[in-house]
Amino acid sequence: MAEVWRARPFPQTVNCQVCTMEMTIPSPEVIPFLSCEACGATPCGRLCGRWFASEQGAAKHTLSCGRQSRKSAMPKPPVSPSQAIVLPVHGLLEQAGPPAPASAVTPPAPPSKPKPRAKKEPTPPRKRAKKEPAPVPEAEPLPPPQADHEAVAGAALAPKAFREKLKAALDSLGGRYSLETSSGVRGNLAPHSEVCSSGQRDAHYGAVLPELVVSILRHARLKQGETFADVGSGIGCAVLQTALTTPCTHATGVEVVKSRHDAALRVHGAVLALLSDAEREALEAKCALCLGDAFSDSTSAFLASCDVLFVNNASGTMAPERVAGTALDEQLANVAKRCRVGARLVAMDRIPLLDECNAFDVDQFSSGERAVSWTDAPVPLYVYSKRADVWTCRRCTFANPLLDDYQFITECQACSDEMKSRFGLNSGEGLSARRPRSPRP
Repeated sequence: MAEVWRARPFPQTVNCQVCTMEMTIPSPEVIPFLSCEACGATPCGRLCGRWFASEQGAAKHTLSCGRQSRKSAMPKPPVSPSQAIVLPVHGLLEQAGPPAPASAVTPPAPPSKPKPRAKKEPTPPRKRAKKEPAPVPEAEPLPPPQADHEAVAGAALAPKAFREKLKAALDSLGGRYSLETSSGVRGNLAPHSEVCSSGQRDAHYGAVLPELVVSILRHARLKQGETFADVGSGIGCAVLQTALTTPCTHATGVEVVKSRHDAALRVHGAVLALLSDAEREALEAKCALCLGDAFSDSTSAFLASCDVLFVNNASGTMAPERVAGTALDEQLANVAKRCRVGARLVAMDRIPLLDECNAFDVDQFSSGERAVSWTDAPVPLYVYSKRADVWTCRRCTFANPLLDDYQFITECQACSDEMKSRFGLNSGEGLSARRPRSPRP
């Protein structure tokens, strides 16, 4: 390495032998002060090619460095004073001085002038070829808006026809407002103790209206043959709408509060009574309303097999203060990471673990006015699309698996302890840090 440093012109590039980072050296004068910007390693001041983790180690080695060649140890012949002594700049770094002139020397004959040599253009420094990142596939364009009065291929009802039948079914049960504000639906209710295993203390209620469900399914790009699941389905309207107005294979709702699940079954029966035989057959084949904990082992495994997931986690519904143990949004993120590549999760609030994970792409859109039951203003929604089964460390570009025994891996498995300490990666690249949530609507 030392001979390479001497032979090549400056500026030149050198790789740190500790972390392999590439550095540019503009001139030999900076070599005594050279240190790696990434790991802080320092080379030997005599250019022997060795690197040390600290300046003290490099300085101690430099004092005892025996890099001088055998020729330099042999006695040198006397040199004529008329011959110019050119001292390389590297000699200054080695603390070498010019040899003393001879005491008596006969002046030689003037030498003939050599022909001037053509100056060579300095060769540009070599750079390591950087690996081009894998091309990221472009997102599919949004499908055109669905005609309100026409049913798409594979669907039983058009959106307008579904809204009319849903309104008639809710009116037969006393009306939407009366049903949603009843004591068994409204408010923060306790989960059913026999099915809840995630430690959730309460479950907030808020309904999305049919117009917003159309927009959610469009931005999620739900296709024919795919499956849909509503995490926290409430009285089941979004599940019924998806089953009747889209060409999905199955639409499933999971609700942890028993009184809301019972209300969803009443709504399901009221809608079923208003359908034709073909429409009733389609609903019974596609729709399923379940009482259960979305984060139990069996239910989360089922949710991870779905293509499109929807969760109403608006205004911190799944924040840590609502659960005894791991936050529900972290459990939801673990479900999303177990999904297949290409699956989509539509949420009404940010999910910190998915925001930090570069295995997911996120797309934000806004609803129209009067799209939800708790406010008349537009609300934001986020579509998390899984594009890989690994996440890439931003420092060393190592591809880490997303999950290990169903737990999300937040710490890079390739970064050394020194690198983690220097760049603050001991907490796992910051993936477990929680970001501030969206403001409450």
